[in-house]
This record gives sequence, structure tokens and C-alpha cells, in this order.
Amino acid sequence: MLLALILAAHATTPRWDFEDAWDNNLRWYLGYDNESAGLAWGESYVLMALVTMFEATDDPIYLDRLDEHLAEVHAARDDQRGVSDYRGVSGACWRDWYYQDEPYCYVGHSGMIAYGFAAYGAAVRESRLYDHHAPDGETYGAKADRYIGYAEEVVATHDDQWNDAGYYVFRHRLLVPSLDRGATPVREEGAIL
Repeated sequence: MLLALILAAHATTPRWDFEDAWDNNLRWYLGYDNESAGLAWGESYVLMALVTMFEATDDPIYLDRLDEHLAEVHAARDDQRGVSDYRGVSGACWRDWYYQDEPYCYVGHSGMIAYGFAAYGAAVRESRLYDHHAPDGETYGAKADRYIGYAEEVVATHDDQWNDAGYYVFRHRLLVPSLDRGATPVREEGAIL
């Protein structure tokens, strides 16, 4: 009996495990850029987790947290920061310097990061909260529509990389010239499709 009480006292649910992890790392990747791929390989998973928690609980606290993260991720976009890629283009993407000697916007990184914007929009449009107001006074629906627009801008930034055969190609592969205009790996293009 005593063992059962001890185990019950320490029992948690997945939601409380999530909350415990959230509380122990409040900032997560806020304030990051993607220069070292931190948004693609870190923040994108935080965004996905927040969307999943909202879908599982229908609790708007997860939309509010997601909104804070999406605002900072949008502010870190190249065109918002006024930085450019190796071509001198400042687009709706998040450049990376980690894998090469010049700044490059990877299709996969863009897809992983932009997914959070699109998923917020889709989740709100499918929820009861579309016309409800967030704590800042804006409706969740207005945020959803704006975030879907941001995701569409990101996809459009890579339109020149789409091959009519049904896949994306690299613009320029800085360290592997043989891959110039070659097909991107499925794992990359799958993130943006």
C-alpha cells in the first residue's frame, strides 16, 4: 500500500512532463537566428511541440506560447533582419552558414521552420478559437491568417528551385559543385512540400 501511494505521488501525465520541461527552459530558442541551423534543428521542434500540445488539449495557452515564438522566428527571417544569402538576395527564409562558407537558404530548413506558421494557422482554423481574442487583443484567426501568409512567402522564396519533374533542386551547392542545381535530398524537400 505504501509503495502504491509513493508511486501515485510521483506519477505524471505527458502533459505535465511537457510543462515541467517547458518551465525548466522558458526561452528555448527565442532570440536565435539560423546562422548555425539552430532554428531549423532546434526551434522547429519547439514549434511542432506547441502545435501538438494545442491540438491535444485545445488549451489556448499553447497558441499564446507559439505566438511568442513565431513572432521571434519571423523577426529572425533574412528579409526582416536585412541580411542576404550568397546571391545578395534577402528573402523570406533563414540563411545558414553552418554547412558552407557562404550564407545559403536551404529548402529543408525553410520547410522545417515555416511548418510552425502553417500549423498554427491550420490548427486555429479548425478550432473553436478562430474568432476569440488572444491576450494581446488580436483574434486568433487574424494571427492564423497572417502566419499562413508568412508560410506562403517562405515557400514562394524557393519557387525558383522547383523542378517541373516534381522536386526541388539546389540553387548552388557551395562546397560540392557537382550538386549545383542537383536534386535536394527527399528529407529536405519533404519538409517544405
